[in-house]
Amino acid sequence: EFQVSVAGDATKFVTTSVRMLSDGGYLIGNGGTSMVAYRTSKDDAATGMKLSVGGRTVAFSPDYDPSSLRTDVAGKLVKKLVPNGTHVEKGGAYAEIEVM
Repeated sequence: EFQVSVAGDATKFVTTSVRMLSDGGYLIGNGGTSMVAYRTSKDDAATGMKLSVGGRTVAFSPDYDPSSLRTDVAGKLVKKLVPNGTHVEKGGAYAEIEVM
């Protein structure tokens, strides 16, 4: 069982149970009702994760970690432009990458 906060209010919770199904989906039980959920896209830095729950798509925004610098394309790090621990302004260059 899990407790999920309601609408971001830390004082209100819903108790939920989750069971994995043989087809890769999840059976989610809540208050005597149940729904099936399927992961429709893998989570990544750019788009986050999407689930189909009871026929509706639910999108989760990607985690925000200001200490982690990421790109949405695969590539090879060619050169670091600033030393570790340096503060970088939004939009500032911090590395050069090579992409195909």
